[in-house]
Amino acid sequence: VVRRAALEPGGACPDVVRVVSPSDDAPDAEAGRLDTLPYPAWRAGRDGKCIHFNAAWLEFPGRRLAQELGQGWLSGVHPDDQDRCITVHWRAFARRQPYTAEYRLRRHDGAYRWVIDLGRPVLEGETVVGFLGFCLDITERRQAEEAMRESVAALRSLLNATSDAALLLDEVQILQIINKAVGIFGNLQHPLVFHLLVDLSSAAFAGAGNNL
Repeated sequence: VVRRAALEPGGACPDVVRVVSPSDDAPDAEAGRLDTLPYPAWRAGRDGKCIHFNAAWLEFPGRRLAQELGQGWLSGVHPDDQDRCITVHWRAFARRQPYTAEYRLRRHDGAYRWVIDLGRPVLEGETVVGFLGFCLDITERRQAEEAMRESVAALRSLLNATSDAALLLDEVQILQIINKAVGIFGNLQHPLVFHLLVDLSSAAFAGAGNNL
């Protein structure tokens, strides 16, 4: 059977998954354990082809097990992500190394959702006998990251539109954005110039706070 700690929901995902007490009914026992997980999971054999998907995985695309086996699951990966997903997947199998991949997977309603796929070698003794993978939906995280990138780009464009030198510091006064007009102060790579600008910005920020 698969070591229990490797499959616990909410636990840290190990770099490898070890098989203990191998027996003839180990594949069925392992599949049963995977089916108890609340998140999508898969199992691949020695050749890298998938031999099992748990109930949570099958529920996600709304497909039957037979449709997903082998490389059937790849049909649900977004066309723009397929080549990268295949490359990461097979490179890890060839090297017998753990991997992490992010790609879009089609849900049963036709919507593509971003998932993070954590693939880990399964060891029997010191021999790799396959891989286990665990997936989590990270769509909201990806959307938040994209919204942040768009906000930063919009703010940078706004700052560059002014002729005044402008800097953006975060809450711990780490420089995040500068506009083109800052170039009048000289080479920002020079530590004296850089620290002068940060000090000036910090003083201006403190003064603005006192006037509120």
